[in-house]
Amino acid sequence: MNGVIFLKSEEIRKNISHNLVKYRNASGLTQSAIAQKINYTDKSVSKWERGDGTPDIFVLSSLAEFYGVKVDDFLSDGSEAPLPQKPLLQKKKHLLINLLSVGLVWLVAVTLFFLLNLILGLLHADCSRNAVVFIFAIPVSGIVQTVFSELWWSKLSTLIAVSIIIWGCVACAFIMFISFDLNFVGRDKIFLISAVLQVLAILWFFLRKIKQKAKAESIE
Repeated sequence: MNGVIFLKSEEIRKNISHNLVKYRNASGLTQSAIAQKINYTDKSVSKWERGDGTPDIFVLSSLAEFYGVKVDDFLSDGSEAPLPQKPLLQKKKHLLINLLSVGLVWLVAVTLFFLLNLILGLLHADCSRNAVVFIFAIPVSGIVQTVFSELWWSKLSTLIAVSIIIWGCVACAFIMFISFDLNFVGRDKIFLISAVLQVLAILWFFLRKIKQKAKAESIE
């Protein structure tokens, strides 16, 4: 019984290594390029392709999404496994979805701006502060970008998106203080909060990089 399980395990490992090489070659990418994509080292990718080890399900899931195939396709013997989608096309698709989502945020902001101008104009009210909706669109855009950065882009992209949220939120608070004439002591120093949060975000970024490197080294 153990021998049968061992043989099946070896067969699965062989299939995975074969398909990893097949998909990478079909995509025209190097081991280093793939390693950078999944935040591992090229030594790890080389080990998996030789069959000396097997990537975990999270890595296989990331690679399946990158190649445009299913996780099960890595386990097949290769006879019916589909060729991967071109990574460049997949990247363009992700970029288009990302841009459309952020653009939707600004479309809503523009729509609100014109609606407020229309309504307040009919009421003969002051419309000078309506542009504040564009300030509020900044942190919302940062939130949307953070989601897509975590899904598809690098951790540096996530750091930039989080920074946009931090500075955008504080800018919104500052604008609200001005709009409601909240002139309290130290109002102008609210941006110090952004500076502190920015430092924490940078430290968080480097901590994630260190953890990734430690994880990659632990499987080598």
